[in-house]
Amino acid sequence: MLSVPMIVKDEEERLPRALKSLQAQDAITEIVVLDTGSTDRTVEIAKDHGCRVIEGEAVFYMGADETPDGLPRIHFAACRNKAVSYCTGEWLFTLDGDEWVEGDVLGAVNLAVERNCNGVAIWVHAFESVQAVELCVQSRILRNDGSTKWKYPIHNQNVGIIEPVPVSNAALVKSDYSGSRMAPKISRSLPMLLKLAAEEPNDSHAPWHLMRTYHRASQWQEMLLWAQCLQLRCPEAQPLWAQAMLGRHDACIQLEMYREAAAALRQLLAYHPHHPDARYIRLCEAFKAWSETFERGAPYFGLGQTCIPKMADAHYIAHYLGVKS
Repeated sequence: MLSVPMIVKDEEERLPRALKSLQAQDAITEIVVLDTGSTDRTVEIAKDHGCRVIEGEAVFYMGADETPDGLPRIHFAACRNKAVSYCTGEWLFTLDGDEWVEGDVLGAVNLAVERNCNGVAIWVHAFESVQAVELCVQSRILRNDGSTKWKYPIHNQNVGIIEPVPVSNAALVKSDYSGSRMAPKISRSLPMLLKLAAEEPNDSHAPWHLMRTYHRASQWQEMLLWAQCLQLRCPEAQPLWAQAMLGRHDACIQLEMYREAAAALRQLLAYHPHHPDARYIRLCEAFKAWSETFERGAPYFGLGQTCIPKMADAHYIAHYLGVKS
């Protein structure tokens, strides 16, 4: 019923976990592994787990002579589409070699069937050690009828999917960012994103991911540059424009440009008054202001007991939000 197209390279340490999690799902009947040039035991492990392994058919976006480290870069969308071309299941479930699935994938598929959709989104949790570093919703389950393809050589996305897709909590994907894996991911992504930004000057995909990549690398000036670029490419009503303004705010805070950060947040809330991240920042600012006021409020404490439970609640909420009092 479900086919799993996977793109892998040198994943001998993490691939067994991914494959075991897939084989625990009764609805998954086929795993197609497209190897893009592994030099370790990745191919052997995939074959040992009964996967259909495709070798020698990787599609490349950048040659070795185009990259700073002299290593070629695959075209992720082209490779994803190539792997899908070998899948025979009615539905597709996409997973990478450094990920694993928990829950009930069939339950998520049933939601798409009930809603008559050609796709369904599930939660993706990226972990570093035991701490979640990113939570997002992605369309990981798609009907295998040729209506959707993948686009973009890096951070590939579905095109052709009927929107909006329902979100299922029946299953979730976890991704492994632990150890020293973040730095190689950044080194791999940046040349590809910069090339794509030059090739597609009117597309917001590359600026969006460049902003996020420079954020992960703690390169705040570059993050601010691409946040401003993304802002210029998107109308104010678009969610990506809101994310660009939030990126400007975050970069300005790190660069100690506090006036500019406050202005970006005000502009964001003017167009998107219910943006959750912007409201979260405002809430943190309110608790910080409360903390500063509390230090000067001692003369009022003897006037009654009503402030005591409020004080305790505020301390608890401020701690929960990560605001230092």
